[in-house]
Amino acid sequence: MLAPERRTRSDVIGALAIALAVIVAVTVVWLRSDARGTTSVTAESPLPPLSTSVLLPDILKQTWESPSADSTAPITVGNAVVTADGTEVIGRDPATGEEVWRYARNIPLCGAIGSWDRVVSVYQDDRGCSQVTSLVADTGARKDQRNSDADSAVSLSADGTYLISRGSERMELWRSDLVRTLEYGRVDAKVNPNKQPRTGCTLLDAASSANRVSVLERCPGEASNRLTVMNPAPKDAQEPEEYGSAILLDSEGARLLAVAGEKTAVYLPPTEPFLASLFSTDPAIRSSTIRSRER
Repeated sequence: MLAPERRTRSDVIGALAIALAVIVAVTVVWLRSDARGTTSVTAESPLPPLSTSVLLPDILKQTWESPSADSTAPITVGNAVVTADGTEVIGRDPATGEEVWRYARNIPLCGAIGSWDRVVSVYQDDRGCSQVTSLVADTGARKDQRNSDADSAVSLSADGTYLISRGSERMELWRSDLVRTLEYGRVDAKVNPNKQPRTGCTLLDAASSANRVSVLERCPGEASNRLTVMNPAPKDAQEPEEYGSAILLDSEGARLLAVAGEKTAVYLPPTEPFLASLFSTDPAIRSSTIRSRER
């Protein structure tokens, strides 16, 4: 009959060393993790629906204010008003401005925007404005997240179907679950270097609809700005599908006004008080430019 195994002093020391190593590893991972630098305080209950005014007020007066330096337009989504400033995205009661939820990181906030009844927040790390989280507007609860290559500064815009994150060299489109549908411009990890139609261009402006995404860009060696119209969700997100691309002569200072369906409205610098051009990938009107003037 075999004698029962007995723990030796070496066995105990070895077990303690392993346990200590595990504790140290877990501590290092925690100290370096995104979770440690994140504050997420959700609302105790969802914000109630806003009441609809049936009469126009005689006067308007300011009831509250709060800084929101990292949003380019007021964020009113769901039943909340949201401010984005510094490192914090805060959901507020529209009537009082009182804070009802808060989301904050220990890294800079690149911007935030409302879309799909959510607030999409974009934060900066060593890969650029790459850390993205969507928050339920009425509670601040975290939903979808993504992390990908990006420029160090981006502009955000949304059309209700897609959200654009545009830097000066790289642009991405995301759908409501934050899955990327298109990348355009600079690509660092090139699986196929020939998928992008042009390289080295500066992306000046972008706008989208459910059917089209239009980009105003300036490319090396070209006399003026270029307007490119693409599929916002091609079969391969890494390979843009162009519907048309052309240089707009005398278009310094041009901006995209809107994209609706297959049409793109472009603001051109004023040689007159107001000048806008309408471009379309529809063959019936693509050959001509529609111009409108107002004084």
